[in-house]
Amino acid sequence: MKYSQAVLQVKYGFTQKNTLYGQSIGADEANHLSGQLADQMRHCWGHVFNLGGIGGIPFVGKTGFTAFSHHVPDNGNLLILYGPNIGVSPQGELGKLLRDGQTSLSATCSSAIGAYEAVLRGEQIPTGPTHDMMTHLKRALVGKTDSIKNAEQPMAALARQMFELSDKGMRDIINFGYGDGWLALLGGIQINLSSPLASVFLPLKFTVAKKNVAEENLMPDLLKQFTIHDDSNELLKREGAFWAREHN
Repeated sequence: MKYSQAVLQVKYGFTQKNTLYGQSIGADEANHLSGQLADQMRHCWGHVFNLGGIGGIPFVGKTGFTAFSHHVPDNGNLLILYGPNIGVSPQGELGKLLRDGQTSLSATCSSAIGAYEAVLRGEQIPTGPTHDMMTHLKRALVGKTDSIKNAEQPMAALARQMFELSDKGMRDIINFGYGDGWLALLGGIQINLSSPLASVFLPLKFTVAKKNVAEENLMPDLLKQFTIHDDSNELLKREGAFWAREHN
């Protein structure tokens, strides 16, 4: 959080007073625990407008983005965090998570995994208009499941495919009709580590643009911040988390 904040503040003048923060991340409580990235971003930038549904895809669409963007401070900026999540078990198994207070692993992200498995087994997917997010997710994964299944790490490949869907969905709905301020998009994969470890975020795209100004790639600036402040490789534990041993 602090690295993206540094880039946006120094180069583009983003502050809490002139910036409206939005996010399109999975509804899973693992993404919203105290001290996790979404919570840090909310405390850093202020109020949050939720754009996402299951899998981190911005299901609010163009109408939702327009509503969000019209709340921006006068002459202010927009910042959106987006992307899917993936769980990691205590033994390092991808797609599974040991949650606080539980002794069994749960699929994470269960929506993405459920949609993937449904398409893989040839489930008949409803046609026609629908507001059902799971149906949209299944449709989006049609034609992509074989490559995911054949990947060295299918759950990692699924998470990456989910990011591509989230990224495309986000770029399909944005516009610059809100004013002359900047729009920053920070996309990646939230990696939910099992209790009591804190989650980590893998940034994959970081861009900024505004009306009549071409999009600029900020990933080199962000990675430079990681290099400058690379003072620890240890995984952090969440405050208040308690360990629940997994049944073997």
